[in-house]
Amino acid sequence: MLESVDRILVVVNDLNEAQNNYSNILGAAPVRDYRSDFLAADVRVMELGKSWVELVKPSDDGPAMKRLQRSGEGLLFGGVSVSDLDLFSDHLNQKASISPRRTGGSTSIAGNCMACPWP
Repeated sequence: MLESVDRILVVVNDLNEAQNNYSNILGAAPVRDYRSDFLAADVRVMELGKSWVELVKPSDDGPAMKRLQRSGEGLLFGGVSVSDLDLFSDHLNQKASISPRRTGGSTSIAGNCMACPWP
């Protein structure tokens, strides 16, 4: 069902400190920086094995800042590859009351998961 984790987005206070930690502890390598208007944040993409970690430092009010203020540094979003989205969605809905939201050409999964680390 779940084939791979493509990326995770982690909200951080300091991009350089977070990069050093991910590099020194996990061997992650920086790839590029970009500005996300959606997240109102600066993002540093790092290669981590066959996946990516995107370090997200809020620069204005938005989803990243809200997550950081509410819960501190930690998981903001994640992206996964699945062989059957409907089956995966049903599984998440059964196990954690999480269901997909489809808009345009993308699908996001959101819900009220009390044990989950995301907002």
